[in-house]
Order: sequence, then C-alpha cells, then structure tokens
Amino acid sequence: MSLPDQDRVYSTPRRFDLATVLVITSAYALGFSALRVLQMPLVELAVIGGFVTTVGLSQAVLFGGRHPRIASMVTGAVLLPTLVILFDSRPGSRSLVDDIVLLVTYCSFFGAIHGYFAGAMVGGVFLVSDKVRSRFFRHT
Repeated sequence: MSLPDQDRVYSTPRRFDLATVLVITSAYALGFSALRVLQMPLVELAVIGGFVTTVGLSQAVLFGGRHPRIASMVTGAVLLPTLVILFDSRPGSRSLVDDIVLLVTYCSFFGAIHGYFAGAMVGGVFLVSDKVRSRFFRHT
C-alpha cells in the first residue's frame, strides 16, 4: 500500500529508472547553469555539486535509507567542516586549536542546516521524478 503524497517522504531511491535519470540530469543542468549565470567560479561550482551529490547519496546509504532528513543533516555536519578545512587557506589570528574548535562547532551547526536544505532539494528532484514517472511512463 502506498502512502498519500502529503505523508510520503521523498529521498534518494536505491534504484533508478529512466524517469529518475532524466529528472536528475535536468536538475543538475539547471542548477549548474544558474550558478554559471551568477558567474560562480568552477571550483566553487564543483564543491557545491559534490556537496549536493554526497548528501543525495547519503540519503540512500545511511540508516538503510529510512531516515533521509537525519542522513542529510549528519552528512552536512561532517562534510562542511571538512570542506572548509581543505579549502580555507586564510592565516588565523588565533591558535590552531582555537581555530579548529571554532570551525568544527560553527561549521557543524551550519553544515547540518545546509545538509538539510540540500536534502530537501534532492527530495524535490525525486518528487518531480515521481510525477514525471506517473504522467509519462506506464507502470508494468
């Protein structure tokens, strides 16, 4: 028995069909095009694309795919501080330990928020995919 649309949580499925692949490809094309129109550098474009992709993959893998919102938040809380540590090369005015503690606490909190929003975007893509599938593809 399937859930009504208002009770269903959309997240990354473990198997893709043609409708899903078409919608995912279109969503990436629209997202990357919009960021390029805003003249975002390619490195930042790659980081954002990688962040969203990692959040989407974590929805399918973490917790057996049963808790996509929590998986998105956990992934964001871990991934954002990691990305900042890797790509931030500013010299700090505080000690290294102070910088790391501040960075991890601050970025983990905001990483969870960014992960939640990235997960919501991923869920929206799969909502559209479900609508495309039901409208244009026959179920067998």
